[in-house]
Amino acid sequence: MEVLGIITARGGSQRLPNKNMRMLGDKRLTAWTIDAAHNSKLITRTILSSENEGIICWAKIYGCEVPFIRPKELAQNDTPTLPVLVHAVKHMENIGYRPDYIVILQPTSPFRTAGDIDEGLLRHFANDVDSVVGTNNGHFNGAFYSTKRDVLMKDNSIYGKSILTYEMPYLHSIDINTYEDLELAEKLCGNLPSM
Repeated sequence: MEVLGIITARGGSQRLPNKNMRMLGDKRLTAWTIDAAHNSKLITRTILSSENEGIICWAKIYGCEVPFIRPKELAQNDTPTLPVLVHAVKHMENIGYRPDYIVILQPTSPFRTAGDIDEGLLRHFANDVDSVVGTNNGHFNGAFYSTKRDVLMKDNSIYGKSILTYEMPYLHSIDINTYEDLELAEKLCGNLPSM
């Protein structure tokens, strides 16, 4: 079973400039997600998709695989996630790696853990559904998405026709997009259990 984790970390951000490289606690925002992916027992390969040279250079130094530079037209404020994922999977398949499942990992959810990722994937493996989506109080939280490769590449969809929701704790669902979100996350950092 091949599971590809794709960390989507573009350089531009309107509400919180350079958010993916901002410090949270003792490490950069994107580092939290790289660590969670690397600590997952079920993700077999993790890559970062970015158009930003600074993020790419730092991610490589931090130990994350960056096999391509995302085209700038796929890194605009209004760029949907779907073509970003399709681009990444096409590139990986062109170099000989074909995943069965894809996990979308947004750096803006730093408190999502490796355990969260693995629990979501186990639910996906155990159920005949196209995708699994992390939620908190019933709304999509952005912290966890997994989809089958064929749903993404053949049906041109992230979610497909059958979606299983995966309820996650509030803390693990925090999504950072504004200065206020970052301030809240900073306050919570000191009270985090071992991640």
